[in-house]
Amino acid sequence: MTKLFLNDTVNTDTTFYHESEHKKRVYLIHNILNYLHTSNERYLADTKSVIDRQSLNANLISGVNQSDRHKYFQEINAWVNAARREILTKR
Repeated sequence: MTKLFLNDTVNTDTTFYHESEHKKRVYLIHNILNYLHTSNERYLADTKSVIDRQSLNANLISGVNQSDRHKYFQEINAWVNAARREILTKR
């Protein structure tokens, strides 16, 4: 089940932690178009610990918390519109 959390912590990398019945993996974006992945148990445990700590300080906005979810997507929409205006004025 995919969950979306809203967190004020700035995360400067793109890390994906995947856990299923059969395997655990961490995927890291590398060189914009490529990714690295690992199944190293120590690295997985450390990554899971960091993500769990971040989740404790975050608001779950998928499925519940409609006002925070609405605010989050309104902010994204505002960023997109600002970028669009900037691109159009530079033409």
